[in-house]
Amino acid sequence: MGVLITGGTGFVGAEVARILIEADGEHPVLMDLFPDREAVADLAEAVTIVRGDFAEPAELMAVLSAHNIDAIVHLAYFTAAADLFPSQAARVNGLGTTRLFELAHTTGVRRVVWPSSAAVYATSVTSATPVWHTEAEAPAPNTVYGASKLFNEHVAEAMATRIGFDHIGLRLCSVFGPRRAGRRDIPPDFYARLLEPSDDAPGLVAPPPDHVLTWAYVKDAARAFHAALHAEQPPRRVYNFSGPTATVREAVDFAKSLDARVDVSYGETGTRHLAYLDAGNLRADLGYEPRYTMQDAMTDYVGARRA
Repeated sequence: MGVLITGGTGFVGAEVARILIEADGEHPVLMDLFPDREAVADLAEAVTIVRGDFAEPAELMAVLSAHNIDAIVHLAYFTAAADLFPSQAARVNGLGTTRLFELAHTTGVRRVVWPSSAAVYATSVTSATPVWHTEAEAPAPNTVYGASKLFNEHVAEAMATRIGFDHIGLRLCSVFGPRRAGRRDIPPDFYARLLEPSDDAPGLVAPPPDHVLTWAYVKDAARAFHAALHAEQPPRRVYNFSGPTATVREAVDFAKSLDARVDVSYGETGTRHLAYLDAGNLRADLGYEPRYTMQDAMTDYVGARRA
């Protein structure tokens, strides 16, 4: 099948491309407004890179027609800056994604797999006893980004019900891994600051040591998109995606074992965290299981950074 990945040279997109090539023998088309060719340099002979704005219908239609696309992994979104620029978020995340859904359906694309977000449940605060959200709970976003994702869910579901649009949305928790902090509007977060310490940077103040964090690795996120792309008649169209959990102390102690420069002190209050997601349905329905424990993911992350 011809697969288009929007945001294809990005943080998650590049990993999805690798899986499609290695597992399926695909030659995916990677569409980006600002392609990061260095990020996929190892795939240069196995992908086609197209510079373009998926939110412009003529540009997207040209790609769909020229490359006989019959499946889309849609990963191009306006993310962390959405609350600062809500009209741009509405153009890209709202109108742009709606147009992508429409064009995909009218041109015969078999399925669109796309990322919703834990932000549809509102942001949370780290805790030693977190509340885990299931897909059965009513979303209540409190950010522009979360609102745009919930809008995508409603539009996709309405199209699925009325005209048979085939899609699967994955509500992503925070996903970490190499290159996350390098995205254009993503500042370094706890994960990046813990695993990319610098002699010049101040020490990291972490949440209390008994607070729980999710450790969803980018390579596992890519595997979840791959599973959704190939799922046959899944009973749901939107799934929670999460990763293994570990306490802040467990994470800090292991990070210190990998890099002696890790300098962390513990705060007294929790910090901002996307909602904690129960991903049991993703495992039960699509057969997805994370391959990376927190320790495995950290080791791979640090190894990639040093390579």
